[in-house]
Amino acid sequence: MNNFIDGNSPVEGENKIIFLSGLFSIVISVIVMIGWHFKINVLIQLNPDFVPMQFNTALGFFMSGLGFATYVFDLKKMRRILAILLFVLSSVTLLQYIVNMSFGIDQLFMNHYLTTLTSHPGRMAPNTALCFMGISLLLLSGSFLRGDKLIVARWIFSLVVLSLSTVALVGYVSGNEYAFGWQKYTRMAIHTSFTFAVLSFSMVLNLVFSKETTKQKWLPLIVSLSCVFCFTLFGQGLKKTEARKFLRTVDSHAELMISKITLELGQDIFAFKRLSQRIIYDRRLNESFWRKDTTEYISDFGFYSDFIFFDPNDNIVWQYREVLGEVLDRENFLENLKIAKKDRNVVIFEPAIQTEEKFFYFLFPLYSSGVYRGASLGVVSTERLFARIANSLNRKDFTFEVFNKTGDSIYKSSPHQSKIKSVKELSLSQVRKEVIEVDIYPSSDYLNIMDNKTPEIIIVSGIILSIFLGVLTYLFQMTTKSRSISLLRLNENLIFNEILSLSNRNDIGLLEKLQSCLASITKVRWLKEIDKVGIYLKADREVGNFVLRNLNESILKTSSFQSFEIDHAIFFEENENGAFSKYYLPIRSKTLYLGTLICYLESGHSENQSEFRYLNTCADIIAALIAAHFHEEDLQIAINESKNAEKAKAAFLANMSHEIRTPLNGIMGMTSLLRESITDTDGLEKLEIIESSSRTLMSIINDILDLSKIDAGKLDIENINFDFHKLINEQSQLYTSITSKKGVSIEHKIAESVPRWIISDSLRIRQIVNNFISNAVKFTERGKISLTVEEYQGRIKISVKDSGIGISELDIEKLFKDFSQVDTSTTRRFGGTGLGLSICRKLATLIGGEITVESIVGEGSIFSLIFPYTMGEEEVTLPVIDTNLTRMADLLPLKILVVDDNIINQKVAGGMLKKIGYQTEFAHHGKEALLLLNKEKFDVILMDCHMPVMDGFKATEEIIRLYGKDRPYIIALSASSMKEDIDHCMEVGMDDFLSKPLQIKPLYDSLMKLKTLSEKGE
Repeated sequence: MNNFIDGNSPVEGENKIIFLSGLFSIVISVIVMIGWHFKINVLIQLNPDFVPMQFNTALGFFMSGLGFATYVFDLKKMRRILAILLFVLSSVTLLQYIVNMSFGIDQLFMNHYLTTLTSHPGRMAPNTALCFMGISLLLLSGSFLRGDKLIVARWIFSLVVLSLSTVALVGYVSGNEYAFGWQKYTRMAIHTSFTFAVLSFSMVLNLVFSKETTKQKWLPLIVSLSCVFCFTLFGQGLKKTEARKFLRTVDSHAELMISKITLELGQDIFAFKRLSQRIIYDRRLNESFWRKDTTEYISDFGFYSDFIFFDPNDNIVWQYREVLGEVLDRENFLENLKIAKKDRNVVIFEPAIQTEEKFFYFLFPLYSSGVYRGASLGVVSTERLFARIANSLNRKDFTFEVFNKTGDSIYKSSPHQSKIKSVKELSLSQVRKEVIEVDIYPSSDYLNIMDNKTPEIIIVSGIILSIFLGVLTYLFQMTTKSRSISLLRLNENLIFNEILSLSNRNDIGLLEKLQSCLASITKVRWLKEIDKVGIYLKADREVGNFVLRNLNESILKTSSFQSFEIDHAIFFEENENGAFSKYYLPIRSKTLYLGTLICYLESGHSENQSEFRYLNTCADIIAALIAAHFHEEDLQIAINESKNAEKAKAAFLANMSHEIRTPLNGIMGMTSLLRESITDTDGLEKLEIIESSSRTLMSIINDILDLSKIDAGKLDIENINFDFHKLINEQSQLYTSITSKKGVSIEHKIAESVPRWIISDSLRIRQIVNNFISNAVKFTERGKISLTVEEYQGRIKISVKDSGIGISELDIEKLFKDFSQVDTSTTRRFGGTGLGLSICRKLATLIGGEITVESIVGEGSIFSLIFPYTMGEEEVTLPVIDTNLTRMADLLPLKILVVDDNIINQKVAGGMLKKIGYQTEFAHHGKEALLLLNKEKFDVILMDCHMPVMDGFKATEEIIRLYGKDRPYIIALSASSMKEDIDHCMEVGMDDFLSKPLQIKPLYDSLMKLKTLSEKGE
């Protein structure tokens, strides 16, 4: 196995590449740091036009090189420290870029004087920081990951660094600046990218030649995605470079056009000045001559719309044509005239009031002998002015659009679709106020000519090449795999002998015994324990194979045999693809379960008992081999984990019981109270449906909890003295009303030889008998149900016979499996969870009894419980008081406080107490109850266990502490009804326990206990 993969140390094979690349990184870093220290620029940036390697980058390479060197000497702690320091340096640098702040680390060790292509002096490039982060995570991965996850991580980090550095190197060669730099930030230096390429390539090379490569199915995908990332990154960088070159070309054309526009506009302004000055200097000038002169100008230039001459008092003297009429805003005119007078030059401005056609005003003040003589105003059509300029430019490859100072478009030479533009501002020496913005766009034809498809071609070609490389990687894996299988088949005996040489004397004996045993099995060829111990043995013939899978992976340490697993697993994977029948044999060491031996035999192979005896022997030998590699503390870990799982399961079931019982308390309680207020038949039938559904749900919850307790071994059997005849009579009468509605009769008979008083677990017997009768009522549509009790071989036999659907002999055993019924149609027709009889059998076993079944399909069934007992003694029973006729409050006047945070629970308890004559007070939590007790005295408290602010347990302890023997009688109320919950209530000092859903009979009986205690004077 490759040592770089498992973190071991010897420098051999591919590991020499790792060591040499680390050494190269150290050398480069030392050279650059010397260059910074002695200001030798050639060591820092190689070429004056290249980016310098920053001092922090050199420091990062020094730490990276040392980290790689630690694999030689297996200095894991040092490697971890270097990786963490490198991660901090790179991540803080990236964070500085993200938040656009400096944390003072860039020039912490060295003041920087070289800033070529550097956005922040001393700060490494963002892609450099990202590469160092990948190197640091690569070095750290061995500390936190194992197996396939470690290999995946190292492949990903290696290929990311290789991609980034390769793109930067190719960028330098091709002149693609965006390939080695991101946006406006510091670029990656050429020797930085080369050093990263060396480091990352050595990592990839090491991984490629490791034996793990043939095993990783995801490797071709990672190779393809990395190459796609590399080509895409380079293509996008090239695209940005080409776009930047194109923008520079557009900008140079724009500069040329602006200079021509400036020249044209300057000539027009000069001509206007010459026309204006002739008004002052030509003595022959009169209005008709002026009009003739202006007519020629309008004809020659074509963009003038009007000319106006103002006298020194700023009044209009002459106006060629009243194009603008009253549109001329005098205030706007005077403001610009003031500017013109000051500069004695032409002022160009837009009219303050806009018309449909866009205009400019050329305003020129007229002076003679230093005396102001008036002003000349030329009204220029913007459209015609710039149309003439566009014609004179005669550019088919570019269009331009002119905007005024408010951003409104005032001229567009032709429609344009390009988003690429060069924005220029036009400002002449004569223009004193207006600044014109000119946006210049390349035409569609020019864009097509200049469009460079090279970046897209590189990306598409790169994707195709990436897929090809992925396929090559897959083919390489398959070739290596085939070679491994061939070598495996040629060297089976050699491998086995090497295993023997690595084993201790006891293991050798067991292995030889196992080999001899396997030789006796004529239908088996391969056996292997894949996960941990790595035993690989040969039998005589190839029909199937054995695989031992250890299900408790955490408790068995990796052995020296692991080096044989990888290649052999390939062969087993191939064998398992055939059609096999599976046989399972448990592997045990004393009472501890270690795993399962899965035997794959060819389909159709007949079972051979002698061979299966050998298989059992193999399982025992393998158990001994595995147990030899276990440590006692590891076994204890497994046991503790199992116990924790059981605790978690118990906690879940307790919580589920509590959450479901709480709303059931409201449903069942309120339906019980409603029964007295509803008198019509229809209403009573609906109420019966609600009560029946609630009881069914309650039964399901109890079944699941009982099953959990039995499986966990926590169901206690309580043998007490009880009236057995009374129990049978009650169970028979319980279903009388239900059977009468179905037209089915129910009768019971107790033999004279059956004693009335016995000692056994009355609760479990009642539960089993109740299930028998309940099933009989459910599956019997007509006829009768008989409950008989008799003595049977010194034990008691209770039988329930029905005339229902019956069960076939083959299906009887299904009845006693968890969550099982005879078929799915039974579930759909009659309902039920399929837990009842399964629980009954387990309960019968717990009380020392058994359950038998006799049945004929279509005629009916007989379910019997046979259990041992001890003779009991007759007890004096209290007279039964009918709760429907007696008001409890008349017998025992009590002041009662109900403490519960749930309003519905309060109403249920209050309604039931009111039914037997009591008025109650309510509190929402323990603290509120203590406040009420401080104000008035209560005889009884119904205390909920789980409440906010102060729960029932804490409240009970406080009441006992404060009031001692004079305290009220406290009855616990809880939706959690497990034995440990009841015991906890009794431990804190509560006097009785009632489970939710609350029912009136148990509540009545609990208060009767208090009456009995008061009569005894206790």
